[in-house]
Amino acid sequence: MDHPQPDQLAQAGSAAQAADKADAPSAPTDAERRAFLRLDPPLGRPYVATLVLNGETLQCSVHDLSAGGVALRTLPHQADFFKPGRVLRNVQLELGTDHRLTASLAIRLCRRMRTRLLGEQLHVGCQFVELDAQQQARLAEALAALEQARLGA
Repeated sequence: MDHPQPDQLAQAGSAAQAADKADAPSAPTDAERRAFLRLDPPLGRPYVATLVLNGETLQCSVHDLSAGGVALRTLPHQADFFKPGRVLRNVQLELGTDHRLTASLAIRLCRRMRTRLLGEQLHVGCQFVELDAQQQARLAEALAALEQARLGA
């Protein structure tokens, strides 16, 4: 029986790592980060994402919303749940009082940030994954309402 040589094992390990990286979304470029107009939710209205991870229900605040994705804010101790490349399934987005959307989100970036009001927070940038026509329509309605609220209409 032939045993693999150390250099063959290293090559096989490198190939497996490359395959894992190929499945995960790549880090967003500056152009991708700014491909869509981002809208901040108005103060005093519920913009919340609810998801279940490892059997635990988590709620995150929606920091901003666009046609391409959503930025979430949560507590720093939850950082282990939010790793770039992970896909969050069946996330319930409550976008104001009249709009709800269930979607899958691919985590593109995760970083710690500090605000004067809330202290240290975790910023989680997510990209919408495979929205169907109905989901896209609901998102477009929520964005239109958000834009109207922003313009004071």
